[in-house]
Amino acid sequence: MDATERLERVERILGELRDVSRFGAVIIVEGKRDRTSLEGLGIEGHIVLATYFPLLPFAESVSQNFDEAVIMTDWDLQGEKLAVRISSYLQSLGTTPNNWPRRRLGSLVRKEITAVEDLCKYVERLKLKTLPQHY
Repeated sequence: MDATERLERVERILGELRDVSRFGAVIIVEGKRDRTSLEGLGIEGHIVLATYFPLLPFAESVSQNFDEAVIMTDWDLQGEKLAVRISSYLQSLGTTPNNWPRRRLGSLVRKEITAVEDLCKYVERLKLKTLPQHY
């Protein structure tokens, strides 16, 4: 897959993420830089940090305030374990965990980046690669 096609796919997923956030879903990330990266990509709404609280009380708080939660943890082993635990807690509390954006983005970017905090710069690099060359 070339850079243009990869960029189109990444931007389509980010557009879907913007939409679900705009319609009331919360986005769960690991840290402040992850939130900053998503905001740099135009994703607004509720973006909360999962790693500053014990997970069960965190999941209970999310469940009390949101019907859907998008899990956007990193694409490394720690991020995967965290996504599974958060999803399990949320589901048991009646909130729908949404892991699809994370999985779909991961399949596109995992060879080059493993952290959500690098996503904004990654998209910028793809955009530079796809610009027409002017001589």
